[in-house]
Amino acid sequence: MPRPMSIPPAQNQQSSVSGVSMDEEAVNLITYQQIYEANLKVISAGAEIFDSVLEMCS
Repeated sequence: MPRPMSIPPAQNQQSSVSGVSMDEEAVNLITYQQIYEANLKVISAGAEIFDSVLEMCS
C-alpha cells in the first residue's frame, strides 16, 4: 500500500514562516481554473450566437 504524500519538513517550515498554506493555494488554483473554463464556455457560446445572428442577417 503506497504511503500518502507528505510535505517535506523544510517546505512545512517555510509555509509556517511565510503564512501561506500550500493546501489552500492548491484549492484556490483549482477553483480559479474551473472559473476560467466556465468563462471560456460562456465566451464560446456568445461567439456562436453572434455568428448565428450574422448568418440570419446576411
